[in-house]
Amino acid sequence: MALAALVLTVLLWSGNFVAGRIMGGLIDPLTLTSLRWLIALAGILPFAAVPLWRSRRALMRRWYFVAGLGLTGVALFNVCVYSALQRIPVASATLMLAVVPFAILTGSVLLGKARLRLKDGAALLVSVIGVLILLTDGHLESLMGLKFGAGDLWMLLAVLAWTVYTLLLRASPADVPPDAMLAASMIAGLVLLLPLAGMWGTTDLTLLPLPVWGGVLYVGLGASLVAFWCWGFGVRRIGPEAAGFFINLMPVFSAVLAWLLLGETLGASQMAGAAAILGAIVLSSWRGPASKSVR
Repeated sequence: MALAALVLTVLLWSGNFVAGRIMGGLIDPLTLTSLRWLIALAGILPFAAVPLWRSRRALMRRWYFVAGLGLTGVALFNVCVYSALQRIPVASATLMLAVVPFAILTGSVLLGKARLRLKDGAALLVSVIGVLILLTDGHLESLMGLKFGAGDLWMLLAVLAWTVYTLLLRASPADVPPDAMLAASMIAGLVLLLPLAGMWGTTDLTLLPLPVWGGVLYVGLGASLVAFWCWGFGVRRIGPEAAGFFINLMPVFSAVLAWLLLGETLGASQMAGAAAILGAIVLSSWRGPASKSVR
């Protein structure tokens, strides 16, 4: 179940990147992120209102933890992603997320929450190779000519925010149900987002065409409510280090979505990169004999 939840999460997020790119010229990042989480909150409250109320004292005692989840996973990550998608293509944005598994694994090791096992190091290497094959279309020598712009920097900030959010999930208190914690983090994120959207948002919502509202509904219910619940479920089951490798499926799913929806072709390099990334996920999730650790 955990693996299926993580795969569904990444598929929904891949669609979010496509939707964010399409809507990038029609709605500003702060407004889009705020609407996204207002919809997600409305969707989860019928299920989370009772546990949220029952957990109110526990949540108030850990207000700093809830605020951290809201700042990193709800507010900062999404604003950075949508800001990046106004400047760079979907493929480039999703490929930047290749840093996530390394960042999560490094953070866990530095915090003393994990040790670098040989299989994790091998999975990370195979995953990076797969992403590089996708990034360079199979021509690894072209790496020397890559340049970074403002969109890439926005994505690096998004990677940092998501890494912190995922590491925080490991420390979620046992006395607060997951639905209540997710709803509380949404509320915390919206407390930060709504004033900023009110001050700096540039979108006139009355002028948005109906298809854009359909996209907003998708990112609110699918890419936010369902995906974030599944991500938290997966992280709690297999740990942030193994879950992080699933992020590298996003370039693969994005390429498949582009093939299905936009008619773009899938070449040999995309197939090879996808195979390497899938191999890394299988390796990272393998529960074989006790692995040696690199000390």
